[in-house]
Amino acid sequence: AYAGLLLVTIIGLFPVVSLQHSMGNDILDAFLPARYFVSEAYRQGFIPLWDPYQFLGVPIYGDLVSVWNPEVWILSLVTMFNTSVLQELYVFYVFLAGVGMYRLMIHLNDDKQAAFLAGVVYMFSGFFIGNAQNIAAISAATWTPFVILAYKKFAENDSWKQLFPLFFFLYLLIFNGYPGITIITAYFLSTYFVVEGIQRFRHHNKW
Repeated sequence: AYAGLLLVTIIGLFPVVSLQHSMGNDILDAFLPARYFVSEAYRQGFIPLWDPYQFLGVPIYGDLVSVWNPEVWILSLVTMFNTSVLQELYVFYVFLAGVGMYRLMIHLNDDKQAAFLAGVVYMFSGFFIGNAQNIAAISAATWTPFVILAYKKFAENDSWKQLFPLFFFLYLLIFNGYPGITIITAYFLSTYFVVEGIQRFRHHNKW
């Protein structure tokens, strides 16, 4: 299934994968300058706190998705940020989004064909295509199915071991994604927690 999702991603986004077309707007004038500066700072051995090159200087440490993002840390070790890297990063997130939705659907109904279709529909939905320029929104939507799946497993198993993947994906959602989607996800999980708690209380089970 993962290989199939990868193949569908490459075919569906072939102009982006092959770099035949360059993505524009926010990915060039917002994300590229910030991540290039942050990446170069890490490569030179210091934590970027202040960016003197934008406007009259900005507190770059407040840019969570650039400074405290593990994606930036990893890529800074092997390459420099440019338009090609950001485009391939977008493709990677689209693929991961399909994987996340596939795993979530498998957990819910155990129908592999339906789960595969759900993964394809999710990663090629209007949000992922229409917001391609906003890499933070794309990454947030990518991690959301993983967060929901980890939270659901924790709620179902009542095992503290399930907290580790939940905290891991929550960290990625917060520091790798658009804050608005993080807030929406928090509303959803809070609602799920309340509903689950009421159901357990009615059945005389523990919370």
